[in-house]
Amino acid sequence: MKLKLKILDLKCGNINSVINIFNFLGCDVEIINNFKKIDEASGLVIPGNGNYDHVSKEIRKLDTNRLFNYVLEKQKPTLGICIGLQLFFSRGFENNTISNGLNFFEGDIVKLKNQLNKKNFDFSLPHIGWNNIKIIKNSNLLKDIKDDESFYFLHSYACTNIDNQFCVAKTSYGNEFVSIMEKKNIVGLQFHPEKSHDNGVRILKNWIENYVKD
Repeated sequence: MKLKLKILDLKCGNINSVINIFNFLGCDVEIINNFKKIDEASGLVIPGNGNYDHVSKEIRKLDTNRLFNYVLEKQKPTLGICIGLQLFFSRGFENNTISNGLNFFEGDIVKLKNQLNKKNFDFSLPHIGWNNIKIIKNSNLLKDIKDDESFYFLHSYACTNIDNQFCVAKTSYGNEFVSIMEKKNIVGLQFHPEKSHDNGVRILKNWIENYVKD
Protein backbone atom coordinates (compact mmCIF):
# COMPACT_ATOMS: atom_id res chain seq x y z
CA MET A 1 0.00 0.00 0.00
CA LYS A 2 1.40 3.38 -1.01
CA LEU A 3 2.14 5.98 1.62
CA LYS A 4 -0.19 8.96 1.34
CA LEU A 5 1.68 12.26 1.30
CA LYS A 6 0.01 15.65 1.29
CA ILE A 7 2.02 18.47 -0.30
CA LEU A 8 0.92 21.93 0.79
CA ASP A 9 0.73 24.53 -1.97
CA LEU A 10 1.36 27.99 -0.50
CA LYS A 11 1.67 29.68 -3.90
CA CYS A 12 5.41 30.09 -3.49
CA GLY A 13 7.18 28.56 -6.44
CA ASN A 14 6.94 25.60 -8.74
CA ILE A 15 6.30 22.45 -6.68
CA ASN A 16 6.02 20.06 -9.62
CA SER A 17 9.54 18.72 -9.12
CA VAL A 18 8.67 17.90 -5.49
CA ILE A 19 5.58 16.03 -6.65
CA ASN A 20 7.57 14.16 -9.29
CA ILE A 21 10.29 12.96 -6.94
CA PHE A 22 7.82 11.59 -4.40
CA ASN A 23 5.91 9.88 -7.21
CA PHE A 24 9.23 8.39 -8.31
CA LEU A 25 9.73 7.11 -4.75
CA GLY A 26 6.40 5.32 -4.93
CA CYS A 27 4.23 7.59 -2.79
CA ASP A 28 0.58 8.48 -3.32
CA VAL A 29 0.84 12.27 -3.60
CA GLU A 30 -1.93 14.85 -3.26
CA ILE A 31 -1.56 18.63 -3.50
CA ILE A 32 -3.58 20.47 -0.84
CA ASN A 33 -4.34 24.15 -0.19
CA ASN A 34 -6.02 23.62 3.20
CA PHE A 35 -5.82 21.28 6.18
CA LYS A 36 -9.35 19.83 6.06
CA LYS A 37 -8.20 16.29 5.27
CA ILE A 38 -4.73 16.45 6.76
CA ASP A 39 -5.40 13.58 9.18
CA GLU A 40 -5.60 11.22 6.21
CA ALA A 41 -1.94 11.87 5.42
CA SER A 42 0.91 9.53 6.32
CA GLY A 43 3.15 12.60 6.04
CA LEU A 44 2.99 16.31 5.22
CA VAL A 45 5.44 18.20 3.00
CA ILE A 46 5.68 22.01 2.91
CA PRO A 47 7.94 23.04 -0.01
CA GLY A 48 8.58 26.21 -1.97
CA ASN A 49 10.72 29.28 -2.36
CA GLY A 50 9.93 32.96 -2.23
CA ASN A 51 9.01 35.63 0.30
CA TYR A 52 8.74 34.71 3.99
CA ASP A 53 6.09 37.33 4.76
CA HIS A 54 3.93 36.05 1.88
CA VAL A 55 4.19 32.44 3.04
CA SER A 56 3.50 33.38 6.66
CA LYS A 57 0.33 35.19 5.66
CA GLU A 58 -0.79 32.41 3.31
CA ILE A 59 -0.54 29.68 5.93
CA ARG A 60 -2.41 31.77 8.48
CA LYS A 61 -5.35 32.02 6.11
CA LEU A 62 -5.78 28.31 6.78
CA ASP A 63 -6.92 26.41 9.87
CA THR A 64 -3.56 26.26 11.60
CA ASN A 65 -5.14 24.59 14.66
CA ARG A 66 -5.52 21.47 12.51
CA LEU A 67 -1.89 21.81 11.45
CA PHE A 68 -0.63 22.16 15.03
CA ASN A 69 -2.73 19.18 16.10
CA TYR A 70 -1.27 17.08 13.27
CA VAL A 71 2.34 18.12 13.87
CA LEU A 72 2.57 18.75 17.61
CA GLU A 73 -0.17 16.65 19.21
CA LYS A 74 -0.29 13.62 16.90
CA GLN A 75 3.41 14.04 16.03
CA LYS A 76 2.90 13.02 12.41
CA PRO A 77 5.92 13.27 10.06
CA THR A 78 6.28 16.77 8.64
CA LEU A 79 8.94 17.89 6.17
CA GLY A 80 9.77 21.49 5.26
CA ILE A 81 11.82 22.26 2.16
CA CYS A 82 13.59 25.62 1.67
CA ILE A 83 11.03 28.23 2.72
CA GLY A 84 9.07 25.39 4.28
CA LEU A 85 11.94 24.92 6.74
CA GLN A 86 12.21 28.67 7.28
CA LEU A 87 8.52 28.79 8.17
CA PHE A 88 9.21 26.30 10.99
CA PHE A 89 11.25 28.96 12.84
CA SER A 90 9.93 31.71 15.12
CA ARG A 91 10.29 34.78 12.91
CA GLY A 92 11.41 35.96 9.52
CA PHE A 93 13.11 39.29 8.83
CA GLU A 94 12.68 40.00 5.13
CA ASN A 95 12.38 43.35 3.35
CA ASN A 96 12.33 45.20 6.69
CA THR A 97 9.27 43.22 7.76
CA ILE A 98 9.02 41.01 10.85
CA SER A 99 6.77 38.01 10.17
CA ASN A 100 5.81 35.26 12.58
CA GLY A 101 6.60 31.67 11.70
CA LEU A 102 5.16 28.46 13.14
CA ASN A 103 7.74 28.35 15.97
CA PHE A 104 8.45 24.62 15.74
CA PHE A 105 12.10 25.68 16.13
CA GLU A 106 13.23 28.74 18.06
CA GLY A 107 15.21 31.14 15.91
CA ASP A 108 15.09 33.85 13.28
CA ILE A 109 15.42 33.80 9.52
CA VAL A 110 17.77 36.60 8.45
CA LYS A 111 19.49 37.74 5.28
CA LEU A 112 22.83 36.12 4.55
CA LYS A 113 25.87 38.39 4.81
CA ASN A 114 29.48 37.88 3.81
CA GLN A 115 30.95 37.58 7.31
CA LEU A 116 33.37 34.67 6.95
CA ASN A 117 35.96 36.80 5.12
CA LYS A 118 37.18 34.01 2.89
CA LYS A 119 39.83 35.06 0.39
CA ASN A 120 38.73 35.32 -3.25
CA PHE A 121 35.16 34.49 -2.24
CA ASP A 122 32.65 35.90 -4.72
CA PHE A 123 29.61 36.55 -2.52
CA SER A 124 26.30 37.31 -4.19
CA LEU A 125 22.64 36.69 -3.47
CA PRO A 126 20.67 34.62 -3.91
CA HIS A 127 22.82 31.73 -2.83
CA ILE A 128 22.16 29.53 -5.82
CA GLY A 129 23.69 26.26 -6.90
CA TRP A 130 25.58 23.38 -5.33
CA ASN A 131 27.09 23.55 -1.86
CA ASN A 132 28.18 21.02 0.72
CA ILE A 133 26.72 20.21 4.11
CA LYS A 134 28.76 19.67 7.27
CA ILE A 135 27.16 17.04 9.49
CA ILE A 136 26.93 18.09 13.15
CA LYS A 137 25.19 15.05 14.60
CA ASN A 138 23.96 11.65 13.51
CA SER A 139 20.49 11.17 12.10
CA ASN A 140 18.60 8.40 10.31
CA LEU A 141 17.91 11.04 7.69
CA LEU A 142 21.57 10.89 6.69
CA LYS A 143 21.90 7.15 6.09
CA ASP A 144 24.42 6.67 3.24
CA ILE A 145 25.00 10.45 3.10
CA LYS A 146 28.66 11.31 3.69
CA ASP A 147 29.95 14.45 5.34
CA ASP A 148 30.60 17.25 2.82
CA GLU A 149 28.11 15.88 0.28
CA SER A 150 26.65 18.55 -2.00
CA PHE A 151 23.04 19.64 -2.44
CA TYR A 152 21.29 22.31 -4.49
CA PHE A 153 20.43 25.62 -2.78
CA LEU A 154 18.36 28.62 -3.81
CA HIS A 155 17.81 31.23 -1.10
CA SER A 156 18.94 34.55 0.34
CA TYR A 157 17.77 34.08 3.93
CA ALA A 158 18.47 31.38 6.52
CA CYS A 159 18.80 30.68 10.24
CA THR A 160 22.40 31.45 11.20
CA ASN A 161 22.15 30.01 14.73
CA ILE A 162 24.03 26.79 14.06
CA ASP A 163 24.23 26.16 17.83
CA ASN A 164 20.52 25.34 17.80
CA GLN A 165 20.16 21.98 19.56
CA PHE A 166 18.10 20.60 16.69
CA CYS A 167 20.63 21.46 13.98
CA VAL A 168 21.76 18.28 12.20
CA ALA A 169 23.90 19.88 9.47
CA LYS A 170 25.23 23.29 8.54
CA THR A 171 26.44 24.95 5.36
CA SER A 172 28.71 27.94 4.72
CA TYR A 173 27.95 30.75 2.30
CA GLY A 174 28.91 34.17 3.63
CA ASN A 175 27.57 32.97 6.96
CA GLU A 176 27.33 29.55 8.48
CA PHE A 177 23.66 28.59 8.52
CA VAL A 178 21.57 25.56 9.40
CA SER A 179 20.87 23.35 6.39
CA ILE A 180 19.14 20.42 8.13
CA MET A 181 16.95 20.58 11.24
CA GLU A 182 15.28 17.71 13.04
CA LYS A 183 13.07 17.48 16.15
CA LYS A 184 11.23 14.18 16.57
CA ASN A 185 8.70 14.12 13.72
CA ILE A 186 9.66 17.54 12.30
CA VAL A 187 12.39 17.70 9.65
CA GLY A 188 13.53 20.70 7.65
CA LEU A 189 15.91 21.03 4.70
CA GLN A 190 17.22 24.42 3.57
CA PHE A 191 18.35 22.95 0.25
CA HIS A 192 16.15 21.50 -2.49
CA PRO A 193 16.41 17.68 -2.40
CA GLU A 194 14.15 17.46 -5.44
CA LYS A 195 16.89 19.22 -7.44
CA SER A 196 19.85 17.49 -5.79
CA HIS A 197 20.00 14.38 -7.99
CA ASP A 198 21.10 11.14 -6.25
CA ASN A 199 21.77 12.76 -2.88
CA GLY A 200 18.34 14.34 -2.88
CA VAL A 201 16.65 11.06 -3.76
CA ARG A 202 18.61 9.30 -1.02
CA ILE A 203 17.70 11.79 1.71
CA LEU A 204 14.00 11.75 0.81
CA LYS A 205 14.05 7.96 0.67
CA ASN A 206 15.56 7.99 4.17
CA TRP A 207 12.79 10.30 5.36
CA ILE A 208 10.10 8.03 3.95
CA GLU A 209 11.63 4.83 5.31
CA ASN A 210 12.58 6.11 8.77
CA TYR A 211 9.94 8.72 9.58
CA VAL A 212 6.77 8.12 7.56
CA LYS A 213 4.50 5.26 8.57
CA ASP A 214 1.31 4.03 6.98
